[in-house]
Amino acid sequence: MIEIYQLHYFLATAETQNFTKAARQCQVTQPTLSAGIRKLELALGARLFDRNAKSTTLTAAGQKFIPRAQTILRQCQQALHELNTDAADDKNTHEPGGTLRLGLLFTIPGNHAQKILQGFSHLYPTLRVELFDGHHRDILTRIENGGLDIALTLIDNTASAKFQCTPLYHEAYSLFLSAQHPRAASDPMTAEDLVSEPALLRPYCEIINETQRFFADRQITPPLAYRCTSDERAAAMVLAGIGFAIMPHSYRQPGLKTVGLSGFNYSRQIGLIRPQRPQSRIPRANEALLGAFEHYTKALYTK
Repeated sequence: MIEIYQLHYFLATAETQNFTKAARQCQVTQPTLSAGIRKLELALGARLFDRNAKSTTLTAAGQKFIPRAQTILRQCQQALHELNTDAADDKNTHEPGGTLRLGLLFTIPGNHAQKILQGFSHLYPTLRVELFDGHHRDILTRIENGGLDIALTLIDNTASAKFQCTPLYHEAYSLFLSAQHPRAASDPMTAEDLVSEPALLRPYCEIINETQRFFADRQITPPLAYRCTSDERAAAMVLAGIGFAIMPHSYRQPGLKTVGLSGFNYSRQIGLIRPQRPQSRIPRANEALLGAFEHYTKALYTK
């Protein structure tokens, strides 16, 4: 079975002719992209790329598949656009009402939440939103206890086992430096390169234990420059040249440089989670609201 994300991986690789560049374009690690391409080739029963140490080139089957992949993606995007257009046209007579209790993962950029809520509130102006900004475990607990209707957070094994999940995007954790840093052009870097570089610690990070273990296993202890309280503050400190940080790739912005870190291959899946079954305490109108919110948010991330 062919998945939409595999088509994105394929087209990015066909465009760049380079797995590393394609992975960055798709905001995933290279092993993740390579695995997606392999699954696509297995589903199609054909090899799409010739790979060797020096280059990546399309096979004849790969060349032939490009227009088909583009057509499939275009049709999916059109279908999602039509769903959102229908929702907007019908809002006066079928507008879901009530309150949306939304959980937001602490480490998702604020501009992501702004983009979602600003557009959705425009479609449903009578909507009342109650936001809970928290860590992943706290969000899962609140959804399980009925304190939240839906959340934008990690989709991990725990979430997948307990809740209804809608994947939105996959991204790597990257090493962030100021674009003015002397080593900003070094890609990738190694842990040894950072031995004397000031570090910005993100103690609330989902992979803080894995990050600390990565450096400990290599007997590297970069000097601590700042213990961050939020990722917006961390990005600002990197921009100011205070130190480096390991952060989700979605925090990239002008003035910051994301650099690969050899051997550090962590990534995360972000999506919407909600209870498997409608909870009796949620008004029926809110079930329509949750469905509309899922459709709208998914469309934003598949454009």
